[in-house]
Amino acid sequence: TGVHVAEGESEEEVLRLAGALEHASEHPIAQAIARQARSEASVEGFTNVEGLGVQGIVDGHAVLVGRPRLLEEWSQHLPAKLADALAAEQAKGRTAVAVGWDGKARAVLVVADVVKPTSKEAIARLRALGLTPVLLTGDNEAVARTVAQEVGIDEVIAEVLPADKVDVVKRLQAEGKVVAMVGDGVNDAAALA
Repeated sequence: TGVHVAEGESEEEVLRLAGALEHASEHPIAQAIARQARSEASVEGFTNVEGLGVQGIVDGHAVLVGRPRLLEEWSQHLPAKLADALAAEQAKGRTAVAVGWDGKARAVLVVADVVKPTSKEAIARLRALGLTPVLLTGDNEAVARTVAQEVGIDEVIAEVLPADKVDVVKRLQAEGKVVAMVGDGVNDAAALA
């Protein structure tokens, strides 16, 4: 839904490099970015960094796309303008993805969850069965709360890495609860198991 670029960067180049890298990922957010970018750039050495994002070489550039923490691990800190944009977008309940390459953070891409019209009804039906729905996500807290409110979920556990999802499931089981888990990607595999 939006692209914020650092001074001197072009939106076109950001989408070309980030889009190519995201095209190699199966993650729904990555796929949304790849569809928008429609990049044909070539990718080598693609790596999924569990729970943080992706990295690889795109047309000779070392590209990172994911949480700001992923970029920070490579000493790529968002300039103030981009950090402010990221915080503002997250406060609106959107997902903000940082993009950096060749040693520098260069942009923030904004993705918004579109809740399916049937989701609210599905949650209501689960509640009618006596189940307690919990939204367990790696997403930002504000994003998660916005989506949860929209569909009628009260309990939200956000900003968790894949391994933490397993711990939450185990904790609920230890409390004597029977847990059913639904997930949409490889990051959920351990918790699903």
